[in-house]
Amino acid sequence: MFECSNKESSFSELIEMLITISSIIFGIFLLIVGVVGNSFTLFIYSCVNCFKRTSTGFYFSCLAIVNTIAIITFITLILLDNFNGVQTMEQNTFNCKFFNFTIYFFTPLSAWIETAASLDRLAANKFTPIFIAIKKKRKFQVIMVGLISIILFMFNLPNLLLLKLVYNNESNSSNCEIDSNDNFNIISLNIIDLFLSILIPFSLMIFSSVIVSYRVFKSKVRVVSLKNSKLNIIKKEYKFAATIIGRNILFLSLNLPMGIFLILDIHCKATNQKPQWFDLVYLIVQFLSYSNFSATFIIDFACNHMFRKRFKQIFDKNTFFSESIKL
Repeated sequence: MFECSNKESSFSELIEMLITISSIIFGIFLLIVGVVGNSFTLFIYSCVNCFKRTSTGFYFSCLAIVNTIAIITFITLILLDNFNGVQTMEQNTFNCKFFNFTIYFFTPLSAWIETAASLDRLAANKFTPIFIAIKKKRKFQVIMVGLISIILFMFNLPNLLLLKLVYNNESNSSNCEIDSNDNFNIISLNIIDLFLSILIPFSLMIFSSVIVSYRVFKSKVRVVSLKNSKLNIIKKEYKFAATIIGRNILFLSLNLPMGIFLILDIHCKATNQKPQWFDLVYLIVQFLSYSNFSATFIIDFACNHMFRKRFKQIFDKNTFFSESIKL
């Protein structure tokens, strides 16, 4: 059984040094990869004809913007903490509210837009032509992203309204937290974040990925009896499905450690104990989780031939806008 401990150890300074060095190196690396990769992703999905008119292209364009904001905010916070030698969120009330709200809002927002893209691909393969016609309308997709944003904003209002700097007499310092005599509120926020950012989106992604994979497999089984035009449609659907499944696997592998850590974190806050290695492990799972915001370009490039083709054509102005792939 997991146990928390507050015992002093001789390697505490070594852990702090590792945290500082790792934060700066990996932070700058993720920032560069994330901003560059998401910029290419946004450009391809929003500016190229074969993608910008599709619902998946719209969701991925929104996701590229959200992921860029999230990675910039997270890395900025990490770099400020390490270069200044103090916790940025504990310097003033604005930093406390702004960084907490931004992180707790954009992290689940990214997960839910990814989920919306997965469910959209499921609808394209399973539901009636009337529903498909409705969901393909840009207004429907804008409403979906807007509703997700509003709901997550309401869930995160406690971060915006209740969080503030609370002076701690024992440590002689101020902490960014909800002022309460017990840990119920802050623990509740962590539990909500665990479900909103990881558990529920992941469950829906798994469900949609399994159904889409099954239907694509059945389509490929019947492929020998189809005409070339129908075969091309199936190939295009397969490429989009492969991209969605690849993104879902990436989400699982990078966010599962954070999900486990949040459970342990809830336990430590409830028992008011914190192991010495806690901060180092937290840094590792944080970078794994935020790598998801930087690595989607790699998944799209690896899983989608059309995406690779359009990316290569970015550097060839004569052919980039010349071809049209209808979906």
